[in-house]
Amino acid sequence: MEFRYNAILFTLGNLQVQRNTLISESNIEPDTYAQKRSQEFYDALNGRTNIVAWANSRYRGEYSKELTNIWADKIRSFINKIDDANISYDFSIQMCGHPNLVQCKPYFIVVDFMPYQDLSILDKVPFPNFARDMNHEHAQLYKNAKGVITFSALSRDSLIKVFDLDPRKVTTICTGCLGHVNESYIKSPEKIILWAGQNFSQKGGHVLLDAFEMLRKEDDSYQLYMVGADFKVNRTGVVCMPFLHGKDLSILDDLYKKAKLFVMPSLKENLGIVYLEAMARKTPVVCTTRGGLADIIRKTRSGEIVIPVDSYSLFCAMHKLINDDKLYESYSRNAFYFSTKNTVWDIVITRMLDAIRRWMKGQRVLEDYNDYT
Repeated sequence: MEFRYNAILFTLGNLQVQRNTLISESNIEPDTYAQKRSQEFYDALNGRTNIVAWANSRYRGEYSKELTNIWADKIRSFINKIDDANISYDFSIQMCGHPNLVQCKPYFIVVDFMPYQDLSILDKVPFPNFARDMNHEHAQLYKNAKGVITFSALSRDSLIKVFDLDPRKVTTICTGCLGHVNESYIKSPEKIILWAGQNFSQKGGHVLLDAFEMLRKEDDSYQLYMVGADFKVNRTGVVCMPFLHGKDLSILDDLYKKAKLFVMPSLKENLGIVYLEAMARKTPVVCTTRGGLADIIRKTRSGEIVIPVDSYSLFCAMHKLINDDKLYESYSRNAFYFSTKNTVWDIVITRMLDAIRRWMKGQRVLEDYNDYT
């Protein structure tokens, strides 16, 4: 019988907890964009561990050292509540390094890290030497963690270099998502290009609009759906939709299935869970060199990679996939296989717990758990 750890979980968004979670702490001003992935992570992890306590450990608003310290004090009070209630736990897990608090008990960080540096080097070098160029306030948080789980090989490599971490304490395990179709599902896409993001400029919205205009000159029956766009678009063939959550997620699920391609030419992307959600529906993706997914796409041949801010190259990538049925089917199949081998939540949690057990016992942990075959 599998041993169940008792754990504390810190997430980026608010969520609904189960009865076994004895103490919880919500944020009165939560990040609604982080709610979905926080809930998914909690539900998947709580099925395999006993999450005795949970807190939203991320504050809202612009970054400041003062707010970081205030929030760390709140989390200290939260931990004191757990101790005062004599609730025992084996470790805690923090999403994305929140809170910035070095704890006395073992803690693990699950993060899709990318350095705050000029990422244009990624256009030429897949794994550049991101050297530490500042005294980062998270340095001690990462150095004192029992282990760090990253979503991509690029993220792992960057973390090790920027924070000068022991490589034995850092591994790669792709995050999970929901909505995987069955293997027998037949992808019959409509003439839809799908984009989904929060920051229009950062996620390459303007570049995609220009590339889409070129595509419509070839075939004006194509439509571009932009979900979550915070920029008013008034162009023929473009459908803008608000950020979708709760019951409205069924609309996004339907778009993932209908879309010919998922395209998000981001200037910076740690990983991009929306890419994974598209791949889970057998939808090939187009991403840029500026993020962790590019390495996955190179290894699995499940999409196209372009240099950001180049609308013509983006058009060429979309045009290539749309007009080559054999290549499209290959990418669709490969995207789905990577997704089913790596982003099903039960697989993700199994790998995470394997890494955690090994770190707790002082045993060797794999550098990369992902299956790219």
